[in-house]
Amino acid sequence: MKEKQEQTEQEIKRLIALKKKQEEETLSQQELIKLQNFYQKHPGYENLSSEEMQKKLDEDLRVKKVQVISDGDIDPIIQAYNDKYKNETWYKEPVTQGNETTFTFPSLKEASSFFLEQAKNVQEPFIIVDGKTNKVMAYSKGDGKLYHSDGKEFEQGHTLTPGEHDAAKFEIPDLPKSLKM
Repeated sequence: MKEKQEQTEQEIKRLIALKKKQEEETLSQQELIKLQNFYQKHPGYENLSSEEMQKKLDEDLRVKKVQVISDGDIDPIIQAYNDKYKNETWYKEPVTQGNETTFTFPSLKEASSFFLEQAKNVQEPFIIVDGKTNKVMAYSKGDGKLYHSDGKEFEQGHTLTPGEHDAAKFEIPDLPKSLKM
């Protein structure tokens, strides 16, 4: 996984260098083709200036803290996290306070993939919250699915992003009364 992260970082840095050359209008035809290939591989960068790309890369490389709120049994999620990531350089032991557990990930993309998998495996409702803004990013009703904060189903390839709902005021929609948090 670390090799893949390093490869992605190198690709994005090359993308930034090509974008700077494009901004200076000195790209060759071959470099333009490479630029287009990078855009296809990393779609979040296509409409950004080289400076904005660098900021996005820096943000993407920063370790992400994600909180999970659950009144149910969070231990299976913690165990899955520990089993999967304990040997990674960025790994930090999850910290639980009350019904909130904080997890650390190398990227929101990795967190997205992990929690999508957990929603399928853990039959407990839980809410995923951005550690920085305290906004709801996604939730599971315990029905094997993950949902964006706006209620749309979360699918493979989607990335966790903070929504409009504050975690303190958020209630999982259509949750049976016996499972209310």
